[in-house]
Amino acid sequence: MGENLFIIDTAIRSGIFQTFTRLLEGSSLEKQLRSPTSFTLFAPADIAFAYLSHETLNQLVQADFEGTLADMLSYHVVPGGFPSSQLRELSRLRTASGKDLIISHTGE
Repeated sequence: MGENLFIIDTAIRSGIFQTFTRLLEGSSLEKQLRSPTSFTLFAPADIAFAYLSHETLNQLVQADFEGTLADMLSYHVVPGGFPSSQLRELSRLRTASGKDLIISHTGE
């Protein structure tokens, strides 16, 4: 019997999304990403977080910023599974935050 592998587990195992998954820990969004529902995750790699100060990252996990953090993280999640071949045909997707994510096609 195989183990259930959720998209969040794939991000953790990759080793390059440690900051993003750390920010997700304990959030309601993490629980959603561990459900049998399909999601597409546009997670920033650790190198993207290098541009933020440690102070900023630490503030994001404070209770005062809980709503801000949840909104930021949910902008990177799209309900439904979208393979990369299908993304090439789209120009926008509705995120879990209810905002549109604009898809830009460069370097093709």
